[in-house]
Amino acid sequence: MIYVVLGMHKSGTTLIARLLHEAGISMGEFDERLGYAEGQVFERRATQEANRALLHRLQLPPLGYLLRRPHQPRVDAAGHVQNRDSQAYVRIRALDRRLARAAVAEPLARVVASCDASGGDWGFKDPRSCLTYAAWRRVLPEHRIIAVTRGLGQILERTRSGPRHPLRAVRVTHAWTTYNWMLLRHLESCDRPFLALSYERLMESDESLERLADFVGRPLPDVRKTSLYHARRDPGVPAWTRALRPVLPFDPATLEKRLREVVS
Repeated sequence: MIYVVLGMHKSGTTLIARLLHEAGISMGEFDERLGYAEGQVFERRATQEANRALLHRLQLPPLGYLLRRPHQPRVDAAGHVQNRDSQAYVRIRALDRRLARAAVAEPLARVVASCDASGGDWGFKDPRSCLTYAAWRRVLPEHRIIAVTRGLGQILERTRSGPRHPLRAVRVTHAWTTYNWMLLRHLESCDRPFLALSYERLMESDESLERLADFVGRPLPDVRKTSLYHARRDPGVPAWTRALRPVLPFDPATLEKRLREVVS
């Protein structure tokens, strides 16, 4: 079976991927000596590169990233190209047009065939898949989706975005709304089995871990680390996000409510 992990940056996709990988579902090849701080985010290199190609020139990262010094490293310790996709604006209409082209399927099909050739259960995790899943869906054989969500208030705290950093807060809110709106769109039109989890519940109780184990049909090692759960309270959707509604693809408060309904 193939498992596709969908969820925004900082929403718990790394934890899900690690749980699956250590349970024997191949999520890629990784340097086990590295930790999360060194860039070990359990993202399969081939699927990540395919997503980057699909999103090429369709994301506008923060100005600070564009003006980074030339000598700054382009890759982290785990070999991933450094980016600020979690705060990038996405050209949604242009992306939809690109994903609708038949030509985009060929490189994705090659990645799937290569992964499938190894045999056994496998999967991939990359937050960008929230944006590109429509293309993957056309080339993947039988597969299952594991979606993980996290409240906007916690994401803002996790990325230190708020009144003191208004530009970052606006970017993160726009990204959260875009990723989760597209995630919800995928789930509501999904013809594949899926499991939607809340990162908060996954970290705070064993029920979600047990649901995930039942979904994949195998026991999962408990690799949760409460020290990595930086924002435990749920501050909810900030009132100031109402002013951003005209430039967002969906109302954040309504979106968070609908996501909770899917998770429950």
